[in-house]
Amino acid sequence: PLDRQQVWHSYRQNEYLLEKPHQLFGYEPSAQVWHSLEQDPENSCYTDLAITLQLANANGEASESELTRFTQLVLRLAEQFSRRFQFSDSFEQAQIRANQLNTLRQRFDVLLVLNIVPLQGVFQGNEIKRCAEYAGLQLGIDRVFDYPVDAPVFSMANLYNPGYFEVDRLDQLECRGLTLFLRVPVIVEPLQQFEVMIKKARTIADSIHGSLVDENSSPLSDRGTHLICQQLADLIAQMRKSGIEPGGGTAQRLF
Repeated sequence: PLDRQQVWHSYRQNEYLLEKPHQLFGYEPSAQVWHSLEQDPENSCYTDLAITLQLANANGEASESELTRFTQLVLRLAEQFSRRFQFSDSFEQAQIRANQLNTLRQRFDVLLVLNIVPLQGVFQGNEIKRCAEYAGLQLGIDRVFDYPVDAPVFSMANLYNPGYFEVDRLDQLECRGLTLFLRVPVIVEPLQQFEVMIKKARTIADSIHGSLVDENSSPLSDRGTHLICQQLADLIAQMRKSGIEPGGGTAQRLF
C-alpha cells in the first residue's frame, strides 16, 4: 500500500510547477472509492493513484510546457513508488483537447451590458446610492452595486474611470453614466436573470432621470431587449449542446 504522507510530500515538492488546477487522488480498496489526498487523514493508505490536470480555465489553455511538466510529475511519482502508469490521452490528444476547450470558453464567455446615461447633466453619488438601493442593489466589497448582495448575479458600476464607487466619497461624486453587467456562463438560468437585470435597470433609470442605452449608446427599446433575449437563448442552447450548463460545475471551472 501507498502511504498518504509519503505520496503527498513528494507530490507537493513538484506540483507547484503546474499553473492549471490539478488534484491527486488515492484509491482505497476497502471502500472502493477514490479519495482526495488533500482532504484525507494523514494515516490513509492507497493501492493506486490518479493525478488530474485541468486543460483549460479562465486564463486559457494548458501550454505545451505545462503538459510536459505534468508528464514529468507523473513519471517521477511512478518511479519513486514503483508504480505503472497510464495517461488518459496521448500528449498530442491532450494538446488538441486543451485547444478545443479553450475555443469553447472564448466562444461562450459573454458579458451582457446595459448602460444608463443622464438625460441632462450628471448623476450625483448620493442619488446613485438611493436609486440603486430602491431597486434592491447594495454596494458590495468590490465597491460596485450588487444584486442580490449575498450572492451577486449582476452588478452595477461607474461607466467611466475608475469604474468603482468610493463609499466615503459618494457625496462628492459626479458620474456621467452607469453600467450594469452580467456574465452569462457562470450564472444559473442567465436568461431569467438578464430579464431581472433589465427590470432593475429600468427602475434605476426612471428614478435617477436617466436613459437606458446599449453599448453603442443607442436608446434600448423593448424590441431591442427582446432581440438580446433571443440571442441569449440561442447562446444558452449552444452551451448546453456542448455539454456546459450555465452556472454548473463545468462552467465554474472553465470560466
